[in-house]
Amino acid sequence: MTKDVIGYIPLTTPTDDISALQAYGIRTVSMNDSTYLVDWGAAIVKPDGTGTPMLFSMLILRSPTSGSILTLIDKTATTNAGNMRTFC
Repeated sequence: MTKDVIGYIPLTTPTDDISALQAYGIRTVSMNDSTYLVDWGAAIVKPDGTGTPMLFSMLILRSPTSGSILTLIDKTATTNAGNMRTFC
């Protein structure tokens, strides 16, 4: 599933990428949610050999300070709509 991510320009000027993303108060919104299924049945599974699906969240953002593309992954759970500050 894909979700849009929004944030607000902070009052202070962050000096590094992670501080900037935290200061922007990024959140997911349900505007253009999309779900993609792989036709051939591929899946990301836990590496324990049981075939259990691996639940995780991946956040791909362009940094407002450096312009770098950042990929952040939370392997503990899927991220629900709302505040994503703890993601960074």
